Amino acid sequence: MYIFVIFATLIFSGILLGVFVFVKKYLAPKAKKFALALVFISAIGFGVFLVRPSCVPIPPETLHGFTEPLETRDDRDGYLRVFQKKNNQWYQCKMYLSRALFF
Repeated sequence: MYIFVIFATLIFSGILLGVFVFVKKYLAPKAKKFALALVFISAIGFGVFLVRPSCVPIPPETLHGFTEPLETRDDRDGYLRVFQKKNNQWYQCKMYLSRALFF
């Protein structure tokens, strides 16, 4: 999975660079502005894709193995709390990028 994410990121970056070079060299000025805006929006969309939350339920038997109760923990991954309780179920939430590249 890690190799796939790295490979996809490299391919996406290469495509953006290729589009940027093509736009600068071959398109008319109005089309250049549109294409560059499209590249910029695509890059922002890819960034949003990488920081979206990815939550995994924590099994009840694992909850007893934590040394510190989850209610008192304030661990953070970027902009969100790692341990969240939703509908009487605990979840470990991380950004997609963190889950894909690290653990």
